[in-house]
Amino acid sequence: MTIFWLLLAAYLFYQHKSAIRINPHLNNQHKSAKISINQCLKNPLFIFTSLFVLLMLFSVIFSVNPFRAFFGDIERGEGYLGILYFFGFFIASLLVFKKRDWLIFFKLSLLTGGILFFNGLYQYADYARMQSFIGNPAFLAGYFLFIIFASLVVLIEDKNRWWRLFSGLSGLMAIAGVFLTQTRGAILGLIIGIAFAIFYLAIKGRELKIGRVNIQKVSAGLIVFSILFLVVFFFTRSNPVWQKIPGVNRFATISFSDSSSQTRLIAAGVSLDAISPSKNSLERFLIGWGPENFNIAYNKYYNPEYLKYEGLWFDRAHNKLLDVLVMDGALGLWAYLGIWLSILYLIFRKHQHKSASKLISPNQSKSVSNKSASLKNPYLYASILFFSVAYFVQNIFLFDQISTYIPFFSFLAFVTRIYTDEKQINTDNHSSVSIRKNLYLSVSVVLATIFFAYCLIIYSFTAFYQNIKFTSAIKSGSAQRIFDDVDKFTKPYNYAQRELRNRFLQIMASYSNNQGLKPLVDKSISLFEEVVLREPYEPRYFTTLADAYQVQTELGNVEARKKSDEYYLKALELSPKRQELLYNIAINVYADKGDFKTMEEYLDKMLNYAPDVPMAKIYYATAITMEGPQKFNEGMDLIESALSNLTLGLDERQLNALRNVYNLYLNNFYDKRDSERFLTAMERAKKIELMIEKINEDKFKSGLIKTLPAKKSEELDRGIEGFKKMGWPAIEKK
Repeated sequence: MTIFWLLLAAYLFYQHKSAIRINPHLNNQHKSAKISINQCLKNPLFIFTSLFVLLMLFSVIFSVNPFRAFFGDIERGEGYLGILYFFGFFIASLLVFKKRDWLIFFKLSLLTGGILFFNGLYQYADYARMQSFIGNPAFLAGYFLFIIFASLVVLIEDKNRWWRLFSGLSGLMAIAGVFLTQTRGAILGLIIGIAFAIFYLAIKGRELKIGRVNIQKVSAGLIVFSILFLVVFFFTRSNPVWQKIPGVNRFATISFSDSSSQTRLIAAGVSLDAISPSKNSLERFLIGWGPENFNIAYNKYYNPEYLKYEGLWFDRAHNKLLDVLVMDGALGLWAYLGIWLSILYLIFRKHQHKSASKLISPNQSKSVSNKSASLKNPYLYASILFFSVAYFVQNIFLFDQISTYIPFFSFLAFVTRIYTDEKQINTDNHSSVSIRKNLYLSVSVVLATIFFAYCLIIYSFTAFYQNIKFTSAIKSGSAQRIFDDVDKFTKPYNYAQRELRNRFLQIMASYSNNQGLKPLVDKSISLFEEVVLREPYEPRYFTTLADAYQVQTELGNVEARKKSDEYYLKALELSPKRQELLYNIAINVYADKGDFKTMEEYLDKMLNYAPDVPMAKIYYATAITMEGPQKFNEGMDLIESALSNLTLGLDERQLNALRNVYNLYLNNFYDKRDSERFLTAMERAKKIELMIEKINEDKFKSGLIKTLPAKKSEELDRGIEGFKKMGWPAIEKK
């Protein structure tokens, strides 16, 4: 984007000199060009897009964490600065792109789509869903929707038969790609988008024909066929044949009770709580929590039922409308919806091309006629309607990020250009005059170029340099090298430091027992403490610090205990209903001190928030097990109940904790000669070992570990069979 603006500034400088040298008397052209700019500013799509970006600025200024709201983070890159880059492309393309430039842009997009498709197809053999270079099937599906739109534009507007053939093939590949990603939101968007386009052609295509085929009749037939297909699919969705079709198989099993649907419904409830005027200030309702501040609101109003279906931390609602509502408030959502309503208005508005023809000279009539014909082309309207609906629908189940923001703003710029008043179309060839002859625009372009160049150098290049220095220092394996370079990859503090320092602490924490590396361990902790002092809004980072100080406590650092307790409690303040935070305080703050009464108070609070959540029962059971054998029966009953109804997977850390708990149970029931409980514990321990072994196999295949550990499940299996046949003599306690 910065390069784009630099080239634009250079182009304007060159064209300014060239225009004066060729024809210093451009008054009439200048006047026409100024009218074209005014017409662009009157375009409702341009107005609402600009308003959305402007209102987002207010959300940044009054956000909970303005630093993160402006700069964003490495994972999402959706801070206000990133949006300005995308909006900058929107403005710049309006200034310089003509019809032929957009065609080139869409053709290049088709080439990109082809690369993504074939790379994803190569991956598809190893993965259940296509993801290609983008790394996420859902985001790849969103990009493929744009490729379908690009292929339609090239097919409609380009007269070269080879490009039209290529665009047709690209569109078919992109449709296949959407299904191969198996992203339900994008597939639903694709289907509804096509349906709207067909309805549009059925209404507007009365006189349209391809050969002798009437488009209106074909569209009506497709509508009837689609309805019949949906009816058949609904009543036969359990048939195995649907399970063999990528993408369709996920719709065959969809229900409101599945984990994906439930987590989104819960996130919707949390989002509405976060902006409710009855629970927050009117300010939060109107302008939101700020870009990249969704997680702050979500943690504060966390719904404990969420842990029944998912253990991850949400930083988005997985619904673009709710994301905008929470982060940018009701005003931001109004502007965002205004963008889409403007597109619908521009599609269905009444065009008056005849009156426009009176404004041009005879020698321009042919050029204008061709462009007006393009505007009146219902196929182009239908294509724009298709993408608008498809993209909007898929974003009801997802959110934007860089791979979709670029197509989104490109689409907005293209539609703004297409639907600008006919006066601009008539002066299309002179649009560059308006830029080079208008002092205000010229100065604005120069200032924008300076701003984007400054941000690129100071922020992007600096963060990139820090990451390079960090990676090379860690890979060197030299403690002295890391110590020498630590200031190079941690100063100055910028948007990348939170993730970089977190990674540094995680690496160094594994060397806490190494006295020779103690200075580096202490340094990593102090650097991350600076992060939570600057941005005290993320519970997980306080927990990370608390865990680090917990290790220091175990190594004999008495003062570290106070720090650890302080950070655990601070994490809970930010998300008071999050079960794992209550569990952390119960076992790390109170159980370690032998204060089991207070421990159980926190555990009871955790369980009472959501009694039916299996993971909450597991947390409760593993904690009370620390009280001793008198709690083992209660603990095992809770865990058995939880595991038999578990709806989400357990990670390696949780499985190892359960392994340790069941080892305690086995030893206790062996000593008591409790045959029934001992056998139950062995059978559950075997299942836990099988899950751990599956994780180890995946790590071995990916190269994370070089050898597979011995399979304890086989030893337990032999023990179970022997115990069933011979009883206690078959068990040799080790």
